[in-house]
Amino acid sequence: RALAVHLVRRRGPRTNEAIFACCAYVPASAPEAVRAGFIRAAAEALRQIGARGIEWVCAGDWQASPDPSWRAGGTANKAHDDALAACFWSAEGAAAAPVGVHVPLGLEHAAGRYTWHSPKGDSRTIDHVFVNPQAAAAWRVAPGGPSFLGAHGADHDDNCLFDHRALLLESVEGELERLGLRRAVARRLGKERELCSFRAAAAWHQVDWSAPCDEE
Repeated sequence: RALAVHLVRRRGPRTNEAIFACCAYVPASAPEAVRAGFIRAAAEALRQIGARGIEWVCAGDWQASPDPSWRAGGTANKAHDDALAACFWSAEGAAAAPVGVHVPLGLEHAAGRYTWHSPKGDSRTIDHVFVNPQAAAAWRVAPGGPSFLGAHGADHDDNCLFDHRALLLESVEGELERLGLRRAVARRLGKERELCSFRAAAAWHQVDWSAPCDEE
């Protein structure tokens, strides 16, 4: 299952630019081949969105890990794991570039920290957030994420409400955001008085098209 919402920014330096916010869930009970097919189909849909010049971000429970090191015990990849790795990670000699880029979550897999906790000891990181390559530098884990809701500390404990970590990420889109200043508001000239003021200001400014461009 996958859901996408078409959003348009109304504030900040990228006002009026669109972004697709997507959420995906791969059923755990589905056969490996079905999971792999779903992952490839979702990736192709994201590729088509990116080809139209639209930024996208897709988070979800993908039921897959790109590499054995992302799973407790280091079990070998299965078909759906290979599909995820092929779609969203660069590989030497690959026929095509990855559809998107994985946003690093900062988890120490070697220390036993994964996005999904299993009481049977086969915990793994199967929750991922992908973005189109052009926007990769802007996305990062926000303070407080990822974490197990209700847990005391960074790891899963008896007080946890869920077996998956809650992932909280943010996109740093411009200099004002980096400085912590209030973002600019997108204003629309909807009222007649504002339209009249705009027309008057535009009429007052006369451009001398004969002047050199470094003087006007």
